[in-house]
Amino acid sequence: VPEGALQSFSTDNGAAWTKPTLLNLCGRSLFLIRSPKNIRWYLSLERAPDGGQLYFHTRVGEAWNAPSPVRDTHWGDFSLSGFAYDSVGRLHIAWCDHREGNPDIYFSLSADTGRTWSRNVRINDDHTGQEQLDPSIAASPDGALCILWDDNRSPHTLFDIYSSNSSDGGTTWSRNKKVNDDSTHTWQGSPHVIFDGKKFCSVWMDYRDVSTSGDARSSIYFSKSKDRGLTW
Repeated sequence: VPEGALQSFSTDNGAAWTKPTLLNLCGRSLFLIRSPKNIRWYLSLERAPDGGQLYFHTRVGEAWNAPSPVRDTHWGDFSLSGFAYDSVGRLHIAWCDHREGNPDIYFSLSADTGRTWSRNVRINDDHTGQEQLDPSIAASPDGALCILWDDNRSPHTLFDIYSSNSSDGGTTWSRNKKVNDDSTHTWQGSPHVIFDGKKFCSVWMDYRDVSTSGDARSSIYFSKSKDRGLTW
């Protein structure tokens, strides 16, 4: 029996599913992405000894297009975390990339439904050599973008939530800004951001609170931005 990922679809909210079929796509790990209408998108990771490639797959109807590479290098480990699309059809991907020796946040976009991808852009602007992890990305209908991630550039506060925003569809990005408002030696992580139609909203796991026994307590914290990610 050949190894690989299987696909199955439901058109009645999960009551019934099609017979699983093998996906003959490059890579072993696949991520299914929500998509409009009858288009289906997948991202697959193909590993290599010195790094690997991130591939994007598009299926319309029963036919798959040829996979397109997203990374503009094969060097360095990487992991996928964020994907978004806007109302004009541009696709946006954010991921953690080790091409410079440390985990950084990178971004790429496609303006032709995934056939080609733009030059990869590093989003985090610090040069401390610390870790940046777990990006989440959201897009507004008019093309404004916001990326949040887990950032360790200030070791005295452990990991914080940082953000960067773009008002021109990902061509340029703002300076990084801290989202969580505490300055204690406390971990914040696993951010997620969405656009709710009027503003960007974010949640993350936060350990600033202390339980009755004196131990750190995990809580979910929330912040919103009404100015497309400029302030929180």
